[in-house]
Amino acid sequence: MISDLPSSAKLIFLCGPNGSGKSSLFDGMRSFFLRSNGTGHVPNDDYLMKIMTNELASEIFPSQTMPGPNGQTIAMPSPRSSYSAIQFHSSGEAAVSGPNSSTSIRPANLMPGQLHPNSFYFRSAHRNEAEFSMSSIGGQPRNMRPDMEGLRAIDNDAAVSRNYARLVTNSVEDLWTKGQGATTFDEYRTKTIGKVSGHLERLFPGLLFTGIGNPLNNGTFKFDKGGSSDFPYRDLSSGEKAAFDLLLDVFSRQNALVDTVMCIDEPEAHLNARVHGDLLNALFEGVSEKSQLWLASHSIGMMRRARDLSFAYPGSVVFLDFEGHDFDKAVTLGPVSPDRDLWKRALKVALDDIGDLVAPEHIVVCEGEDSAKSLDAECYGKIFGRTHPEAQFVPGGANSEIATDRRGYAYLVGRLTPGAIVTRLVDRDDKSASEVIELLPIKTLHRRNIESYLFADDVLERFAESVEANSWQRIKPLIDQALADAVGRGNPPDDRKPAAPAIYNVLRRELELVGMGSTANALAKERLVHLITPDSEGYKELEAAIF
Repeated sequence: MISDLPSSAKLIFLCGPNGSGKSSLFDGMRSFFLRSNGTGHVPNDDYLMKIMTNELASEIFPSQTMPGPNGQTIAMPSPRSSYSAIQFHSSGEAAVSGPNSSTSIRPANLMPGQLHPNSFYFRSAHRNEAEFSMSSIGGQPRNMRPDMEGLRAIDNDAAVSRNYARLVTNSVEDLWTKGQGATTFDEYRTKTIGKVSGHLERLFPGLLFTGIGNPLNNGTFKFDKGGSSDFPYRDLSSGEKAAFDLLLDVFSRQNALVDTVMCIDEPEAHLNARVHGDLLNALFEGVSEKSQLWLASHSIGMMRRARDLSFAYPGSVVFLDFEGHDFDKAVTLGPVSPDRDLWKRALKVALDDIGDLVAPEHIVVCEGEDSAKSLDAECYGKIFGRTHPEAQFVPGGANSEIATDRRGYAYLVGRLTPGAIVTRLVDRDDKSASEVIELLPIKTLHRRNIESYLFADDVLERFAESVEANSWQRIKPLIDQALADAVGRGNPPDDRKPAAPAIYNVLRRELELVGMGSTANALAKERLVHLITPDSEGYKELEAAIF
């Protein structure tokens, strides 16, 4: 049983590994819908009930009775014939209303207890239609899916050609019977395909959905892609087709799916991780105010975007965790918080052993501001990226802030990554040997700062000789003068940081540097850092200081 879903929920995100029951839940919802919408649906015991025993059925569905005539009681249908039941928030009209509707959506031709055909919407994980073309116009229902009776979570689900036929049918109908006379062709195209085209281009920049082509002559969807126009649907990549399929199915019927439970199994299928979050944004936008979107997904990108949506729209997103439950027994699921434990399980499901690499084994909190401009963290990461891939360097503020952990970075990192080694690293500056010992276990560089390694003579010599052979003998005196000038301004003789801009100017002028960075820091991050190799003295000192 699933309970305690708030009426404000717009997105229900189903988490859990393969085989945990997410798709089976959709099958149960579909069975309830088909039994309640007057299709004459006969449930398939072997498929739907799996291995449920009579004892378990009695535990999950306790016997119930209802008052009958003359004071008699009437037994409710047996568990075996009940299969699944859904209670909508709109009590009193539960059997004839949509999920969040306050009034009945039963049209005149529906009997009491019968659901509207658009009360539920299902897409299986097996969505694939590689190619299609049409040369005639056939009638297609404006809203309802004609294959809903046969569609199960295990079935192939080809909707693109069906949606094409429906768009053509709707266009003809709008032109001659329902359309507004003042509407231009451009306005009509924008109204019917504008949202699909806009979202598709955001997912795949340069791919523009332009229309339906000629439905009487090899009709198919057309696109502009790069420098190509009239690009046919069949030539799209599998990922482009997958995204287009879902966007088209949702947005082309957005006006019809206004009070609907929308169930999509594995919406990330065939798509690279980069577009997962943006696709969820689009689907979330396509859900009307009174509808609910149910997603079963293993995608970390979609899960993270769902978390972001839960912050942006409080009460609108619910997570259901299917992992770790024994569904051979009675189980009650309810909303769970997307906390670290849930994330760790989701990472394990999505990435397996690679998920362990997401949390580094060794985290070094070094000097620098918490931004992409941190010279220290970026340079350390490049120096040790190959030899110590388990380590991640993060900027933690000034020397004193790291020593006292005033910002709490070391503490938080340690709490969020249990089992990881957390090292605090500070510059040597003017510390004496006894001060360095007193700071332990906080580690201290052997030299004054990172610049003392980046702008060391051996590094500068290797750089100069790599640009111009035999140039170091000419450049070395100029470097020495830049260092002497910095000392003359009151800086310590072992501090190369104040002299770095002057050293950069010497190198740029003497070596006629072009495109190697416009500042000393840029040159250091882009060029000099790569010369601190494992065979260099600077590398050995840094490794000994940190590891």
